[in-house]
Amino acid sequence: GGDRQEVHEAIRVHSHAAIKRMKQEGAPDNDLIDRLKGDAIFEKVKDSLDDILDPSSFVGLAPQQTREFIAEHVKPVLAEGEALEGEGLQV
Repeated sequence: GGDRQEVHEAIRVHSHAAIKRMKQEGAPDNDLIDRLKGDAIFEKVKDSLDDILDPSSFVGLAPQQTREFIAEHVKPVLAEGEALEGEGLQV
């Protein structure tokens, strides 16, 4: 909703300030998102920033692939181990 160059410049300025705060002032956390939410240029999206930046949005198919891997490869091995448990299996 804003001028692309202005928005990019605002992000650059805020990110540099956040890094400076952490490196030079020893702040334990990165307050970049709070800075962006407080800037009028991001007014239209400030309420959406948490959803936009939700880490689960960036993992692609990893959760599905993990479930499939467990179902196809891990569970069968575990099932075999359980079947052998009474036959002197030692771990």
